[in-house]
Amino acid sequence: MVLTPVTLLRGTRWIWTLLILGLMAVQWYLAFWQWERYQLRLDEGALLSRQLNQKPLTIPLTGNMLEVANTADWIFRQATVEGVYDFEHQFLWVGPRDRMEPGPHLVTPVRLTGDQAILVDRGWISAVHETPEDWRRFDDQTESKVAGILLPAAEVPDPEFLAQQTRPVLFWSKMDLAAIQEQLPYELLPVYLHQEPEEGVLDETEPRRTWYTLRTPPSMHLSYAVQWIMSSLILGFLYVMIIRFIERRALYRATGAGNGASGDRPLGNRQKSQELPEDHG
Repeated sequence: MVLTPVTLLRGTRWIWTLLILGLMAVQWYLAFWQWERYQLRLDEGALLSRQLNQKPLTIPLTGNMLEVANTADWIFRQATVEGVYDFEHQFLWVGPRDRMEPGPHLVTPVRLTGDQAILVDRGWISAVHETPEDWRRFDDQTESKVAGILLPAAEVPDPEFLAQQTRPVLFWSKMDLAAIQEQLPYELLPVYLHQEPEEGVLDETEPRRTWYTLRTPPSMHLSYAVQWIMSSLILGFLYVMIIRFIERRALYRATGAGNGASGDRPLGNRQKSQELPEDHG
């Protein structure tokens, strides 16, 4: 039996057909969205690899640092920062999810020459350290020279809720440098430094430095795209098979009813025995 568009739209069946087509369209949209994210992660990974192969920067630089920092050349670059830690204005970044054990990252500004500073993500600390007094136990030398990778800012998803918080805000879900700037007495560079561990050195002391990785691997988004496409195709196939089964059953019933009306019903055993000739021996 060959199904035609008329078969799929017969009677009130058109409602279910449109519903299935709508669900399939949504799944294809989600697959396309995941494909775009896959391409974005590929580009991000290529940029990360390309920038890490460049010569590391030393901050502060000569000239107008703010103009240089605004360029894309700084993103994902390795850098060394020389300045002075400002422990009075440090805070916790609760956004990272780079460890199985729960715990935020301690972020401390580093004062540079002039009236500028850069935020430094110093690493993971245990969640039991909740107050600025607890964080002071991690104060190290005043003169600092730290190395890491420069990363871009990320805006807080709910700025209205943030505006209602008491200043200074000590717990941040994103490294929103523009919003953090409002509670600091100096000018921040529009990038921050993610301090990474030394190569080949195992250091378990807090703050515990972590290696920077992309938020999600590209393969994950690719697998999601494939899953949505397969789900759409399976849904359409099952719907066609159900309609085909319904049509075949309706045809079988119609054919069976027609045969029953023709009177070609097989005789019962009793009737057959009555029609046999008598055996007179």
